[in-house]
Amino acid sequence: MAHEDKVATAATLMLILGEEAAANVMKHLSDDEVRQISSRFGAVHGQADECAEQLDQLLDASNFPG
Repeated sequence: MAHEDKVATAATLMLILGEEAAANVMKHLSDDEVRQISSRFGAVHGQADECAEQLDQLLDASNFPG
């Protein structure tokens, strides 16, 4: 996976996690890593919504508690 794809994946995950959880993760990253991920939020926002929806469906189908 190319670096740019990894940054996009990280940005998508941060959006899915939500503000509080993402902040807890990002406080462990370097300033450069935070800038790279933050710069991708706008580009992946729709993708994050779709991924979150798919995750909800997967969890519903597996009878995962929550």
